Amino acid sequence: MSGVVQHKSISSGFGASSVDLAFDSPVTVGNRIIAALRLGNSAGGISDGSGNVYNLAQDYAPTISNHLSIYSAIVVTGGDLLLTAALSGDATDEITLHIFEIAGYSGAEDQLGTNFQSNTKNATVSTADVTSSADQFVFAFFADTFGSGVTWTAGDGFAAGETSNGGAVCFSESMVASSTGIQTATANADFASDTTSIIVTFKAGGDSDGSGNGESDTPSLFLGSVVQDDSAPLAGEVFLGTVQVVESGPGGNNGQFLGSVKLRNTGTGYSATSAHGGPHYPWRGQVVIVESGPDGEDGPSLGLVDTQ
Repeated sequence: MSGVVQHKSISSGFGASSVDLAFDSPVTVGNRIIAALRLGNSAGGISDGSGNVYNLAQDYAPTISNHLSIYSAIVVTGGDLLLTAALSGDATDEITLHIFEIAGYSGAEDQLGTNFQSNTKNATVSTADVTSSADQFVFAFFADTFGSGVTWTAGDGFAAGETSNGGAVCFSESMVASSTGIQTATANADFASDTTSIIVTFKAGGDSDGSGNGESDTPSLFLGSVVQDDSAPLAGEVFLGTVQVVESGPGGNNGQFLGSVKLRNTGTGYSATSAHGGPHYPWRGQVVIVESGPDGEDGPSLGLVDTQ
């Protein structure tokens, strides 16, 4: 399995209605983006203007000074992404945003948890139930009310992510849980404060085989449904049949971008009467998924078809 590819954070200061934050490196199609958002007493959301859809995984606001949310998206359109956290209506607030790109965990969100602790240096948060599979990605997000100057350190087994200073100090950390069970994240601060925390886990790959183990017997990148057209192809043409892009793939893989597709006419050459090319068995060649699609492709796309 893989894990964290890159991460970054920003804190706006008071009086902001939105903040923008870009990754330092291009983001890869098929990876997951996690966006952890801390607000005071307001509500907001995440977007990137590139067609990636950010779903709310967990939301928790135990006090008027700390409202935490975790959003995530499977990258459909990659490259240089600029994420925006924007407040609802005409509200202004202090906005803190931590963003992570992770690889290998495009499966469904599994377990969630929240916690609020008064006057503590030792923050802890656990999932509400046991994880349904091993090797899940565990992400935790903490916010205190002490303010700038607090130093946070990651708990046992966790890797520190981002620390951002403002009216609240926010801290993020992550790990891969090697076994199933209740997942608990801990983090330690050098000053005691009221602390709000949130945790979420994500499965590795898909779960399309029905096993419930977070893995798939088929590739985690879902290509949609391919339906054969009964009409006969013309002699000398390569026939792909009818390709139908469905709204969602197995195991929560709902990205509709198919990448660039190449056809290689290996084996018997194509003709209207050949074993591979006749009307009863249109030959599709070899399909190869490459890392990036053609420039400017923003929506569901078959990419490039090259009949070599």
